[in-house]
Amino acid sequence: MAIWFYALLLVASVIEFLIFSNISIRTTNRYMYLLFGLVVICNLGYLSIGLSHNVEEVILANRITYLGGVFLPFLMFMTISSMCDFKVPAAVRIFLQISSGVVLAAIFTIGYNGLYYKSVGIGKALGATYIVKEYGPLHNLYTILLIGEIAADFVVIFYSLKAKRKVSKRSTLMLAISLAAGSVFYFTERIFRIKIDVMPLVFVIFELVCLLILFRMQLYDVSANVAEVYESLREYAYITLDDGKRFMNCNEAALDVFPELGSVKVDSKEYRKEGDFYREIVKWIDNYDPSDRNTTFKNLEKDSRFYRCNLRGIRKGNRKLAGYIIEIIDDTTQQEYIRLLNKYNSELKTEIEEKTEARDEADAANRAKSAFLANMSHEIRTPINSILGMNEMILRESDDPEILDYANSVQSASYTLLTLVNDILDFSKIESGSLTLVPVEYRVSEFVRYEMSLLSNRAEEKNLELKVSVNPDTPELLKGDEVRIRQIATNLLTNAIKYTSKGTVFFNVSAQKRSDGRADLIIEVRDTGQGIQKENLDKIFDSFQRVNLEHNRYIEGTGLGLAITASFVKLMNGDIKVQSTYGLGSVFTVTIPQEILSEDTVGDFEKKMDASRTKTEARGTGLKTKDARILAVDDNAMNLKVVVALLKDTGIETICIKSGKEALQVLDRVSFDLVLMDHMMPEMDGIETMHAYKEKNPDSKIPFIALTANAISGSRDIYIKEGFDDYLAKPITGAELELAMRKWLPREKVTG
Repeated sequence: MAIWFYALLLVASVIEFLIFSNISIRTTNRYMYLLFGLVVICNLGYLSIGLSHNVEEVILANRITYLGGVFLPFLMFMTISSMCDFKVPAAVRIFLQISSGVVLAAIFTIGYNGLYYKSVGIGKALGATYIVKEYGPLHNLYTILLIGEIAADFVVIFYSLKAKRKVSKRSTLMLAISLAAGSVFYFTERIFRIKIDVMPLVFVIFELVCLLILFRMQLYDVSANVAEVYESLREYAYITLDDGKRFMNCNEAALDVFPELGSVKVDSKEYRKEGDFYREIVKWIDNYDPSDRNTTFKNLEKDSRFYRCNLRGIRKGNRKLAGYIIEIIDDTTQQEYIRLLNKYNSELKTEIEEKTEARDEADAANRAKSAFLANMSHEIRTPINSILGMNEMILRESDDPEILDYANSVQSASYTLLTLVNDILDFSKIESGSLTLVPVEYRVSEFVRYEMSLLSNRAEEKNLELKVSVNPDTPELLKGDEVRIRQIATNLLTNAIKYTSKGTVFFNVSAQKRSDGRADLIIEVRDTGQGIQKENLDKIFDSFQRVNLEHNRYIEGTGLGLAITASFVKLMNGDIKVQSTYGLGSVFTVTIPQEILSEDTVGDFEKKMDASRTKTEARGTGLKTKDARILAVDDNAMNLKVVVALLKDTGIETICIKSGKEALQVLDRVSFDLVLMDHMMPEMDGIETMHAYKEKNPDSKIPFIALTANAISGSRDIYIKEGFDDYLAKPITGAELELAMRKWLPREKVTG
């Protein structure tokens, strides 16, 4: 039974040594390493004594025991001194080491003389061998030395408890209790001559206490490291507490602000008694959530100064909360700034409130202006739609050259009016910052053909030659805001024709591929007009600017075209440049980055160019249908008449309705292939009508197309989001309307 006792204690000491080896804190030193290592050797000796069979084996085992144990009292004294922050004088250390060495030398004389043991024998108790010995004079000297070292241990502990503020009271008391227990065990064994040696148990218990203290000191070590960092930053004070909210440490800056901390000992809660300031901190810490890994802060006042207190938890890795750190920053200067700012804010508040009303009035005026312009655009586009629609029918059906000439003039004037409306509306949107781009897929050749068909008549009216050139290597299929790109080209070409009295206007289009896989679309408009004076070049892109006004007073225009063009180019991350020689002409060059959708190029544009594009557009796309029926809903009778007229030759049966409510009734009774729906109608507008029908008929597949004079930027996206399948803006051409019919009518009903 005793053998198992010694064996278990040997295993325990080995385990304690391994645990100690994995503890890395500044408190550990070579004396602690020797202590944990020699206890293993000492306990091995005790086990060997228990297993011995004769006197010779007992003497050898006893030498092993003392080899490990003779220095243990000295090492325990040095360990206790280290933990209690007590510096042992060098002379004392040397004396104790020499004394222990003398005792060790005497141990090796056992069996040869009676200096340490006068006689040696063996006995048996509880299944283990023990030494039967008679003590010699050197053993008595060793006992005196041991008693002196134990007494010194207690002196160091009590001195530390009384004088050392930064030494843990709990830790020193644990050392004192373990030391007292060990002393009692040792002297009880000697006095009563107990046959089972209890010293291995004393050593193991002492080591266990040391390990517990060292684990706790790891937290103190963190606190000490923090102290070193904060000590270099004198403006920051800090206090650390353990997980039981007991005081651990603080730096000198904290003592400067809170001198009462100088009397607070480590591991105590005495700081809780120190005034209102600490009571606030304690209450704050008591309410701290241990699972919270964020830093919290509180502003507190002490002695007419303001402090910002930051509280965070101390953790080792991802382990549970091990303590707290309170960072206390003197924030008096900052608070003074805040006080002054509050004063200034109070003074400014009245001024801000006074100006807010003026700003609100200005915003209301801007909203009213935008609403007015949008409404005027709608109201103007509606009659223009009727004019262009009826005029298109004249162009389609008349063969009288004189009548066709009149109709072309009406068409040109209508597009001029439409351009003015677009300019005013776009300028309003640019000014308010609400203009947005709508990138779509488009064909470069179609874009150029559109510009030529739109402006060729204007050039012919002034006897100007309009020449177009498209680089064959230009990608055919691009993605960008086609509407805005057309407006840019239209504005530049219109200006060139407007300010050129004779000669030629050149329209050149090309593209240059970029390293990012995109392409720069390059639009160049060159004319042989009057040119721009050098001092006016910086003004031409300003709003409402018309340079050389006296010379140009008879030329129509708002002075917005180039300003809007420059804004569009900037919005598309492009670049616009102008070169001009007064009296000889100007060159405008626009570069706009676009996305390439296909490797196909424009090729020979001249072969693709249709010289009679305007006439072709007027006559539509040649759409033919069979048994197709559509519903057109618009509160304006003239607009309905235009739709019917433009689709007259397509074979489509067009039912016209003038209100949303009536449209819903008709849709319930008659089947349709497609619905053209105006937006702005009284009682029930187009969006409400479409929603009402789809809510009642969720499985219906009838396409709804918005046909409206609401042509502000982003309108298409608005109507598509509302649930419309497509969007057409007024004024509408026959070609655009027929293309929409071809796209959305059932394929089996489109015959041509």
